[in-house]
Amino acid sequence: MATVRKLSVTRYVVPHPTKPKKWRQVPKGTEGAVKRAEKTGTYFIVDKAARPAKRINTHCTDLRAAQAVLTKYNQNRERGEQGLTDSRAEHLDRPIGEHVAKFLGTLKQRSETHQREVRRVLGLATAGMATLRDFTPQKITDYLAGTDSAATGNKHRAYLSAFSNHLYERDYLATNPIDRVPRLEPGPDEPEARTRRSLAEDELQRLMTAARTYPLVTRGENKGGRPRKDGTPARPRNPVKLSDAYAAALALQGRERELVYRLSVATGLRRGELSRVTVGMFRRERIVAPKRILKHKPKHVSHLVFPLPPTLAADLSAFVAECGRGADDRLVNVPCRSNYIREHRARLNLADIAYSTDDGYADIHAFRTTGNIYLKRNKVPRSARQRYMRHTAKDITTRHYDPDNRRPAIMGHRVYALLARLDRLIARDDRQQGVTEPPAVVPPVGV
Repeated sequence: MATVRKLSVTRYVVPHPTKPKKWRQVPKGTEGAVKRAEKTGTYFIVDKAARPAKRINTHCTDLRAAQAVLTKYNQNRERGEQGLTDSRAEHLDRPIGEHVAKFLGTLKQRSETHQREVRRVLGLATAGMATLRDFTPQKITDYLAGTDSAATGNKHRAYLSAFSNHLYERDYLATNPIDRVPRLEPGPDEPEARTRRSLAEDELQRLMTAARTYPLVTRGENKGGRPRKDGTPARPRNPVKLSDAYAAALALQGRERELVYRLSVATGLRRGELSRVTVGMFRRERIVAPKRILKHKPKHVSHLVFPLPPTLAADLSAFVAECGRGADDRLVNVPCRSNYIREHRARLNLADIAYSTDDGYADIHAFRTTGNIYLKRNKVPRSARQRYMRHTAKDITTRHYDPDNRRPAIMGHRVYALLARLDRLIARDDRQQGVTEPPAVVPPVGV
């Protein structure tokens, strides 16, 4: 049964500079701010029986008036449970544009590009809908059938699924309409999804060596400049002489690019996710990161723990200390997507590794496939690899990132053994002899 109570609000306030007895509210984290809990004086209905729990403002400052509103609320809910009234009629009759605007307000923590794309897709999908009653599985299916391809339709379905879950979780809809809308299957004329291949151990070592030496190799090579006006190639000049300071800066940049590759394999983080990891999240031999940095955010989890192999943790500590970065600085500077792809292909050419083969592409997303396949060959069970990849369903790990769907034969597993295997895979050639076993007590990879 719902209850009624006053609401306590926690505010961060500081004394007013010119009026010592007055207080003014400031953002959380402001220097000199103190936390004060104040009563608003307005009564709220708290319905813990609802899923999720509801808190409804009665707009009443008098207890008797609030109790009258509570009595009416309980009567309407009981009649709705008996089928006498529709408790969701108020939300179903509202214009669907209001629901879309409210949903977009929950995406403020996402990038502006993502918000703009979600706004565009929802605007197209709900163009022929007046109220929320028109948001039906048949309308969603008809809209997705009119998209250009199955890949585009499934991308739009993901945005509509987030919007539908938003409505269902707030009890605006009795059922979730997206559950009755299947994913689109690619047609015979549509290109198949890109397949990533796993890099062999020797290829991965050569690629990391190329990443470490690439800045010095490219800056130290003189290509002779532009061709002459008559079409003859320019005369090669003498090798470029780099100053000691510039050579040291290029060597440091190469070390950072190598650490980016090693972190991608060890943690399974994507490019955008790794670019949001700060120095404050790096704690000795692990990364403790909030879930907001992830592309796909798990529910009921606030932080994720990524244990790191010992050699990688030691190299990261030395690199951060040498660069003098603060807690709010990026752990490693990851280039933007276009520059990262261009540099990655140049390093593949330097390491004499084919970008595309019959087995698939060796792009920047292939590091996740490489780590997963290496763990599978070392008899790591599928459940542990699912946590490493942070997939919500096990079939995603096997369907998209395994060469086949065979289940590992050995199911016994300890996380420190997983780290030791990854350590041997991504350790530098000159440190292979000094690999040590990590401690026995290590938190699970991810959540």
